[in-house]
Amino acid sequence: MKQKSGWWCGVVCCALLACETKEGEEAPGALGMVEEGQLLIVEVMADPQGVDTGKEWIEIHNPTDMVLSLGGLELFLTPDTSGKEKRFLLPSREIPPGAYVTFGDNPPGNLPLHIDIGYDRALGALPNTSATVGLRTTGGAHIDSMHYSSSRAGRSLSRHCLHVDSQQCPTEEALWCFAETDTLYDSENRGSPQQPNAACKKDSAPPGENPDGTVPEGTCLDNGVPRNIRVPQPGQLLLNELMIDPGTELKDENAEWVELWALADVDLNNLVLATGTSSQKIVSANCIPVKADAYFLLARSFELETNGCLPEVDWRQTLPLPNGATVTKPLSLTLRVGDDILDSVSYPTVQTGRSYQRDPDTHAWCYVPTRTPFYDTCLGNSGNRGTPKGDNVSCP
Repeated sequence: MKQKSGWWCGVVCCALLACETKEGEEAPGALGMVEEGQLLIVEVMADPQGVDTGKEWIEIHNPTDMVLSLGGLELFLTPDTSGKEKRFLLPSREIPPGAYVTFGDNPPGNLPLHIDIGYDRALGALPNTSATVGLRTTGGAHIDSMHYSSSRAGRSLSRHCLHVDSQQCPTEEALWCFAETDTLYDSENRGSPQQPNAACKKDSAPPGENPDGTVPEGTCLDNGVPRNIRVPQPGQLLLNELMIDPGTELKDENAEWVELWALADVDLNNLVLATGTSSQKIVSANCIPVKADAYFLLARSFELETNGCLPEVDWRQTLPLPNGATVTKPLSLTLRVGDDILDSVSYPTVQTGRSYQRDPDTHAWCYVPTRTPFYDTCLGNSGNRGTPKGDNVSCP
């Protein structure tokens, strides 16, 4: 059994110096709110040997040279099968530089030695098939996330970087593999909780990851095999529908969404959505394909109760859509790859609860007509009209 890591020692030493924080208070010495990439998800045990309950865990790592606080952060889990998100609000504790913290599905008062914090049943069971695990602020700002499409009994999924320092592996460089057979941390399960991950070997990559551990520039992984990214050209990928100002019963940070329309077979790797003040880049080692005449939906949340019952969300949207426009100062959204602008749309006014859409025939933009059905029927029609993942209606 491995001993507790530097994080545990740091907490004990801090307690001896009377620097333990109370629940809900900011940890002393923490440098404000954690930003994207300052904490990383580096290991997930989704399918332990035998009964899973009480043996699943998620590990995060502080790759920076700063003391960071968990206060104001939450873990979230979104199974692909249901799309129903579950969350766990993290306690206000410090993580020293270079430390690892493990979160297990254990009651807080009954933790194995390799688990630092218990989330009990807050996240439910980690699916053995496919899911997204992530870390963000309670305000919705993305810190880090990972998606897995398979698991192996008794072997964790661990994060590794080939080209950069594995302890500071950015999302775009992250590769994942199953823990090696020589990393036994209890009597039957393999992984490295509270410890640095071992380097990935060629035979340990899961389906959808590159078995050689490399992703050449300009390529993505298609079922584990690198191929050239099908970069969309102008006219091949369009902005098609935007929910800029959701109905009053929903919050913008949960219920805004953007729909893209592909007119050719393309990949969305490295695609950038940008407003006048901020942008979001879609980054993944795996290919993100969209077939011709298909729609791709980005949304601020995967959770039906908060996003307005959106169907089949394809990617999480971290980019907020400004809605304070006036007729004299329109706001805009731009779609680009590198320096090439694929599409752009301005919206001079905002109408609450009605999506802004492209006419399917004329390609002119308008707010959906009032005859357009509500799509948020699971909430009892809170007032949102639009056609997410469906064909647009004709403008008046």
